[in-house]
This record gives sequence, structure tokens and C-alpha cells, in this order.
Amino acid sequence: MNKAILCPPWCSLNRKLKCTIGNNPHVTVSDLIRNSPICYETDIFIDDLSIAKATRNILPTVYNFLNVNMKLMIYYNKSLISSSYKDKYTSKEVGDLFTTALNSNNLFKYVIIPSHNICLNNYCFPIYKAIIIIKKSIVQFYNDDLSDIYLNTNEIASQSFNSISILEFPKDIYVHFNTENDRCTQ
Repeated sequence: MNKAILCPPWCSLNRKLKCTIGNNPHVTVSDLIRNSPICYETDIFIDDLSIAKATRNILPTVYNFLNVNMKLMIYYNKSLISSSYKDKYTSKEVGDLFTTALNSNNLFKYVIIPSHNICLNNYCFPIYKAIIIIKKSIVQFYNDDLSDIYLNTNEIASQSFNSISILEFPKDIYVHFNTENDRCTQ
């Protein structure tokens, strides 16, 4: 019997980036680059400057996996886009960042900026100041981590975006990705 080998999480993350952020005609996500045994890199090439700048601001520069790091480099016309994080954002500014970064993405629908607390069954959720709505879709990619019998990872698209994006912006602007609902309207 063959010994099972699990795919490292930085490999899975690279594939997830390809299926989410890379689901855009302006974006190309590289294969994983090994810089050292504890440092990996994924390069994202974007042919639109406004999308490149917005994407840089909604994704972390580094993902940490215990003692292993994966750097995320974003380029526009071979020029590295530097981080330009602000000290304070409004809900609208955060919503605009996600709209600009994802507007050409095939999975993106729209952004909701709640004007009041969201309540359900007498419980209010004031935490999310920007809700990004993603198409009802499954993200599927090859992953030899025994995800299923065919070595695929199958994940709801909105959950994939939740796992790769920055979800908290200063001061107290929390972001959440959710799946579109045909029965609800904006």
C-alpha cells in the first residue's frame, strides 16, 4: 500500500488563489515558487493598474503557516505594486477596494454596505461593515491532500475568498464574503 502524502497548505493556497483571484481575465497567478525550505512565493500579474492596486490592498503580503511563509507579490507591467494600507478606512472605501479588485472577476456579484445592524431572530450582527457577494459557485482544484477520492478540493467560492482575503481593516471595518441568494435582493 502506498503511503499517503499530504499537500502542504501553501500549495493549496496557491491553487486556491488561482481559482479565486485568478478567475479574472486581467489576472494571472503564477505557480508556487520555492525561495527556501521555509519561504515560498506566489506572483500575481495584473494588466490593469487600478485592479492591481486594489488587489494589493485586499490581500495579505504574507501568509504564515507556523514556521513557513508564503509571500504574495503583485505586479503591474513587471512593476511590483507596494502595499499602501491606510491607518483608517470607511466602509465605503473598503467596499470600493473590493469592487475595483473583483469587478472583472467571474465570481464577483456586488458589495453591500449595511446602513444598519443586520438582525436575525432578535440577534443583531453589527460586525460586518462590508459584505462581498459572490456567485453561487463551487471552487474546485487538484489537491493531493486526500480531499476527495479524485484528489480534488471542492469549496464554496465565498468561503475560498474568506480564507485568502484581508477581513479586517482599520478602524473596526470587518469584511465578510457571502454567496448570492436568488430569493434576496440588494
